[in-house]
Amino acid sequence: MPRAALEAAYRAAEAKAVPIGGDADDFFTSSDRARASIASLIGGVANDIALTTGASAGASLVALGRSWAPGDEILVCANDFPSHVATWSPLEAREGVRVRQIGRSGEPLTADEVIEALSPDTRMVALSHVGFGDGALIDAPALGRACRQAGVSLFLDASQSLGSAKVDVEAIDADYIVGVGYKYLLGPWGVGFIWMSPQARAALRPGPWNWICQDVQRFADLDYVSPRPSMHAKRWDSAEMVGPFNLNLAAFDAALGVVCEITPERVLAHGRGLIDRLFAQLPATCRPVSPVDQERRGAFGCFQASSLASTETLYRHLRARGFVVSLRGGAIRVAPHLINDSNDIDQFAAAVEQWAVVEGRTVL
Repeated sequence: MPRAALEAAYRAAEAKAVPIGGDADDFFTSSDRARASIASLIGGVANDIALTTGASAGASLVALGRSWAPGDEILVCANDFPSHVATWSPLEAREGVRVRQIGRSGEPLTADEVIEALSPDTRMVALSHVGFGDGALIDAPALGRACRQAGVSLFLDASQSLGSAKVDVEAIDADYIVGVGYKYLLGPWGVGFIWMSPQARAALRPGPWNWICQDVQRFADLDYVSPRPSMHAKRWDSAEMVGPFNLNLAAFDAALGVVCEITPERVLAHGRGLIDRLFAQLPATCRPVSPVDQERRGAFGCFQASSLASTETLYRHLRARGFVVSLRGGAIRVAPHLINDSNDIDQFAAAVEQWAVVEGRTVL
């Protein structure tokens, strides 16, 4: 997290340590600012955004809030982030729906493949905007248009993209977009959001709501006798997300301000350039898992060695030398940000080459 986010969390903690603010006239300001910042990043409207504890919370809201019928089909990407299986698969037993995984093993899923897989029973397509294990960026606008024409809802997980890639709700024409705060939005763990189109939001079944989420701007104006939830998306805010004492929300609000200032476009261009530089230096024993064409991937890239065992060995080699990378889906994920430069990539590539030379001698 940036220093601004840490300092905001400290101030919230100090306020809670000595809570003498009375009715706290600024009770709703941090949540309002966070909504406005997210709206500016996605080209949407703040009233269409609910604040959650993460992408999974937003997905659960949709899974439990929509009306389903036996035989309804939900398309998901094979080997996508596990939260998709965790969210949609239980509906098979609860509602009689069918969750169908699509995609080729070891190959990034494309919008054309998803569109081709649509069937008369498909009611929703639920997948990641950028794949966590391959960094592939799906053509969301093309997919959104096809889903709209087919009368299929589109649920997009922007956890790996928002803050480092263009996410435009008008161009994508999705029904739901969720994201987490702790990745490229630079916030803490335990925050996130869901954007819902007005039509999709209106179609959700009534459910429990956070008592704070009324259409008021002052704590003192909350209705305790006959409360009614907001007519806007904040009606679906996760419980206790609002308030000046929420350390996570305070940090998230400040982090979003930084993200809006540096812009996702800058992060994307910088990350793509560094990953191009890395891919160009990979030894022959390693290959990119992410698309080599930078227009088809997000700000990070993934690569692997000749086998899973070798990839795991290489991963341990890199971590032992201080490189912070992740092992995801049998590949090594490299996620540079603005704090990284070409020198970092060159040092990293040299470490990979060093391993490849030693590994080659071992094999021989």
